[in-house]
Amino acid sequence: MILTRRIGERVDIRLPRKHRIDTALRVKEACELLVESNELFSQFSIPNAASDLDVFVNLQRRTISCSMKLKAPGDRKRSSSRINWLLRQLKNVEGEDVFIRAFWSGRGQPTQAALFDAQSDTRYLEIERPGAVPTAFEIVIVTDLAGRFSGRSTFIEDLEKAIPEFYDRIGQNLRPWVPPPPSIEKRDPVHTKSVSSDSSDLNDEVVPEGIKADTSE
Repeated sequence: MILTRRIGERVDIRLPRKHRIDTALRVKEACELLVESNELFSQFSIPNAASDLDVFVNLQRRTISCSMKLKAPGDRKRSSSRINWLLRQLKNVEGEDVFIRAFWSGRGQPTQAALFDAQSDTRYLEIERPGAVPTAFEIVIVTDLAGRFSGRSTFIEDLEKAIPEFYDRIGQNLRPWVPPPPSIEKRDPVHTKSVSSDSSDLNDEVVPEGIKADTSE
């Protein structure tokens, strides 16, 4: 509701169909997640945003994490080019609480670096991934609540502040990668073949009956 009011567009909670139908099941599975991982999770759908906004609350670490995930640009072949594509979108973002996670093909774990480290050298994200290229990026802001986490009112206040702040600093500046439109090739094989065929037909000139073709050349 707060984010809806701030941006002037309706923001919805993204829920799987089973949770939309059965609210009791949603509460049950949220409690199970909390017991298993000490985390609570919500996902928000924002009109025309680059991706959904994910929010994790970790009770053990006493942190709130807000993040958005983007697919890496497929038309860039080098790892550094893909990382720089993202960094250009974050060139005006500052703060030691901003991190980038790079996801790679295969089952390997994502790499992570602070934004200011990646801005100084993309190799902070490429470590232990020689020759590979990232397939996706996640931009994360981690808020450490420390002692404020134990207060009921302060926790809610910080949570309600963290989500709009992330969207203001990060979310509204992100743009998804869009594949470029296909281009017409310089030499269209079908057209070339058609022209060639027409030329052959012209060379095979039919000589009228009674006139001898000159073959001296």
